[in-house]
Amino acid sequence: MKDKKLNIAVNVRHLIPNKMEGIGWFSYQMMKRITQNHPDVHFYFLFDRSFDSQFIFSDNITPIILLPPARHPLLIYYWNEFSVPNLLNKLNPDVYVSLDGFISKRAKYKQYAVIHDLNFLVYPEYLLWGFRKLYNYFFVKHIHHTNRIATVSEFSKSEIIKYLHFPEDKIDVVFSASNLKLREIRDSEEIQIKNEYTNGKDYFIYVSSIHPRKNVTGVIKAFNLYKEKTKSEDKLVLVGRFFWGKDEVTTLVNESPFKQDIVFTGRLDDDKILVLMKFAKALLMVSHYEGFGVPVIEAMQLGTPVITSNTTSLNEIAGDAAIKVSPKNIEEIAQAMQTINDNKELVNNLIIKGKIQSQKFNWDDLSERLWQGMLKTIEEK
Repeated sequence: MKDKKLNIAVNVRHLIPNKMEGIGWFSYQMMKRITQNHPDVHFYFLFDRSFDSQFIFSDNITPIILLPPARHPLLIYYWNEFSVPNLLNKLNPDVYVSLDGFISKRAKYKQYAVIHDLNFLVYPEYLLWGFRKLYNYFFVKHIHHTNRIATVSEFSKSEIIKYLHFPEDKIDVVFSASNLKLREIRDSEEIQIKNEYTNGKDYFIYVSSIHPRKNVTGVIKAFNLYKEKTKSEDKLVLVGRFFWGKDEVTTLVNESPFKQDIVFTGRLDDDKILVLMKFAKALLMVSHYEGFGVPVIEAMQLGTPVITSNTTSLNEIAGDAAIKVSPKNIEEIAQAMQTINDNKELVNNLIIKGKIQSQKFNWDDLSERLWQGMLKTIEEK
């Protein structure tokens, strides 16, 4: 291994400026460190459109634009089953790493797939028909064409074993971490951010895409109940773009007696999220299903208390540093909000525990786990 210069091809098509979400940020944080830490290895970065130079992290990267742009299900299928294997035949890499989990049945090279979650199997109703078929094709029918799998939590590993019947000893848990660019936040910024979004009032915050499996309707219903019980002037700030189920959420808000206290910000830049999350009373992340749940770690890192689900990966990554609730129990979520409001001693304990818990998820350590998974894939017969 040491006598041969390795060549690794990587699917990085989710590296898109100003549009990165879970997989994009995972790709950025992992590959920036791996490429810079291993200058003796040559990496081919496979993009499906024009790329930004910020994603060429080091001199040992050769970027390749591989067409067609893969966003429509049929184009994603073509990209993975024809464009990728045709290119790999020319590159002859030691391993092909697919950071979005899409492997190629037609590729004759070793493959290492990163699968973040299996929400398409658990909540298929929240996907368009074309994407549902696409994921079943690649992740269910053909996943055994990959040599190993990496995933982001023990929960997701258990799901992969349960639904995909993939060998346990060939699954690497690498976890994920915070994407916030930390900086010193001045006390004066609290007044500024509250004046901008909440008319100077305190607030609870939700940060993620607006999607049914994220249980945004549950968050809003719990907020309504909390307001009824406490008569508080608190606001609810929802940060993220609408992805699915906009009509249901909009109707629920319009019917709420507290709709003037529910604030949708849309997608915000990272620094704005940093400040909003820092001064929130608590983060609400009570999803029905999550493969990881990065905002939980980000809130803990900033010293913001967390209310999260007692299920899926959220239970795992929060440890004992959050108030855990059933995502289906609106009263329980509302009571957790009231506890945050009333119990300052508990809040202080959560802040201390949260900062400790967040330190367990460090990109430097986690990228080394992914790198070791790549090496295992190369070394396996």
